[in-house]
Amino acid sequence: LNFKEHTLVRDTDLCSNLPENFEDSNAAGTPRKLRVCVGEDCILEKVRFSRLDINGHLNNTFYADIVVDNLSTDDAKKVCKGFVIDFVNEAVLGDTIEIHTAKNADGVDFEGVVNGNTCFRARYYI
Repeated sequence: LNFKEHTLVRDTDLCSNLPENFEDSNAAGTPRKLRVCVGEDCILEKVRFSRLDINGHLNNTFYADIVVDNLSTDDAKKVCKGFVIDFVNEAVLGDTIEIHTAKNADGVDFEGVVNGNTCFRARYYI
């Protein structure tokens, strides 16, 4: 969006302003698969109706909300230097997503698991 002119900006206009040496933000690679934690170590997120897209799946924008909402208090206070998310499988109404986290040198890795299958992986750089 162009907030000054109140118009939409085409994605081609956005990409034309990137520096020549711009590196893809996913160049760091996909976040590693996390070891599955059990019991109290897992954070549980229920997929609710208000978060669904028109196809009945959890809307992609809410995966970022899940990650940010589940940062530790200390990590949430730090500046986000980057964010990578890999959508693996859909989550649908009524699913419970197990959120697994692991600290690394660059920030925090997240893995969402539904019924034993990875739903998403993300890395939050701090």
